[in-house]
Formats: sequence, C-alpha cells, structure tokens
Amino acid sequence: MLRDMADDSAVSAFRDAFITRTKQSREARGLTQREMAIALGIEKEAYSKYESRSCLPHHLVRRFCMVCNISVDSLFDVEVRARPLARKTSRAARS
Repeated sequence: MLRDMADDSAVSAFRDAFITRTKQSREARGLTQREMAIALGIEKEAYSKYESRSCLPHHLVRRFCMVCNISVDSLFDVEVRARPLARKTSRAARS
C-alpha cells in the first residue's frame, strides 16, 4: 500500500514537472499557445490542456521538440550519460 502511494507520488511529480517543462520550452521559443497548436496541427484548446493538466501525447512529442529546438531527452529531463561501447569480438575469438 505504501509503495503504491510512493509510486503515485512519483508519477504525479513527473507529470507536473513535464507539464512545466512543456510550457517553459514553448515560452522560451517565444510562441503563444495558439502558435504552438498550429505548429502541432491541433486545436488551441487541446494544446492548452498540455500546459495545465495533461502530458503532451507521445505522437506530438517529437514535433513539439523540433518546433522548440530542444531534445526529447531535455523535455523528459533525462540525463544522458555516456556508456562504454560494448567490445566487439572477432569470430575467431568467439569460437
């Protein structure tokens, strides 16, 4: 039960932060909600809810990021860490 509440809290915190980053990204680009809605091909009323109560749907994320000139990772607030490349082994070494 406590774990479910913690999970719900984490999901809610992520959603709120995502919505905030959505609005900040649009504003940083100098666009109105109407202009962003047009760029995404949706109604302004639909777009405005993505800055107030709902996360931007997956099918709009890439276009939104292109319009705002940001990476998808930055919208999701993902820290990109360099990972070492896996070593390639020759076929002779694997046999």
